Amino acid sequence: MKRSTRNLLVTATVLVCLICLINAAYIIIQSGGMAGLYGENMERAQWNGEILGLQRFIFWGWLTAGLAFDALLTVFMIRSLLAVRSGVLFPRVNTFLLMGAAAINLVYNICQSNIGIVLHQERLFQINNADLLLPLILFAFSLIYGLAVRVSEENG
Repeated sequence: MKRSTRNLLVTATVLVCLICLINAAYIIIQSGGMAGLYGENMERAQWNGEILGLQRFIFWGWLTAGLAFDALLTVFMIRSLLAVRSGVLFPRVNTFLLMGAAAINLVYNICQSNIGIVLHQERLFQINNADLLLPLILFAFSLIYGLAVRVSEENG
C-alpha cells in the first residue's frame, strides 16, 4: 500500500476517533444534566411514576447505546488501521462490529426520538423513518464489507 494511502487512513482514523470522543463527551454531559447532577440551565428529566420504566429505558438506552456506538466505530477504525499495517485490507471481525453498530444505532435512534418522554413526560412513543435509515444503511454496508472480506481472502 502506498505511503499516501496509509497516511490518509491514519488521518481518517484520528478524525473518526476524535469525533467519537467529542460525541461521547456530549452524551455524558447531556445525560448528567438530564439526571440533575449539574448544570442549572440544562433541561432536566421529569420522572413520572406511571411511565418510569419507559423513561428509564429511554434514558439508559440513549446513554449506553450512544457510548457503545462511539466505541464500536473507534474500534472499527483502529482495527482497520492495524490490519492494513499487517497486510490485511478487510479484517473479518470488522463485519461483526458493523452489524453490532447497526443494531446499537437503532436503539440509540429510537431512544433519541423519544427523549421527550423523559424530559417532558410526553405520552406518545414514536419510531420515525429516519430512525431506521442509518441502521439499515450500516447493515447494508456490513453485508458489502463481508463480501469484500470474502473476495480479499479468495484473492489473497
